[in-house]
Amino acid sequence: MAFRKNDSLLYFNAAPDAVHLEQSGRYHKVARAWSQANRLARNRNNRIWSENRADFCIMQIKRENIKRTYSCG
Repeated sequence: MAFRKNDSLLYFNAAPDAVHLEQSGRYHKVARAWSQANRLARNRNNRIWSENRADFCIMQIKRENIKRTYSCG
């Protein structure tokens, strides 16, 4: 069943969950949530968006790890 902009209802259910998690700053869970949304997306723009968000979250995890490494020393 296709919805707005030719994407699936599953994507439109998963994406807001990922947004709420991202606002909480729990980037491990967020990266997984955006990856899940990406797998459910049918629209090219939504696939690109969700992939970019997942990549951003992975970079945030790396940044946090670097901060912890340098702040403990």
